[in-house]
Amino acid sequence: MRARLFLLILVLCSRTLGCGMFRPEYAIAIRNSTSEEIDDAAIQLGQYRSTFGVVGIHATATHSSLQEPIPETAVVEWRSGDGQLHRQEVHVRSSLPASFVDDDIIFDIQPGEIVTLRLKTRPGKGVIKQERSQPAR
Repeated sequence: MRARLFLLILVLCSRTLGCGMFRPEYAIAIRNSTSEEIDDAAIQLGQYRSTFGVVGIHATATHSSLQEPIPETAVVEWRSGDGQLHRQEVHVRSSLPASFVDDDIIFDIQPGEIVTLRLKTRPGKGVIKQERSQPAR
């Protein structure tokens, strides 16, 4: 009985208090909402870098099963059809709801070098925040 109670406390602690013993898995994705193919697509989340390569027109590329800490900001990079490298900084941690667990974080590259953050929950999909990203420094 004590072992079950201890296990229950550990699970609740990790999920609700963020004790860090168990981290939820989540996925990150790049969505290309532009009218041209992009290349060298990548997301930098703190020390973790995820590369996606080529992402077609109106396509989405996803990396699953991440357990990295989610930083306050991420840097999204891609190369447009003219070969120009673009870098945008996006606020992540403060844009996520307190109930965020095991969902997908989608970085949506839109025309005009705008990157918006979307959250794909299970089930359903919703926009967290629509804000203009800032060029990375």
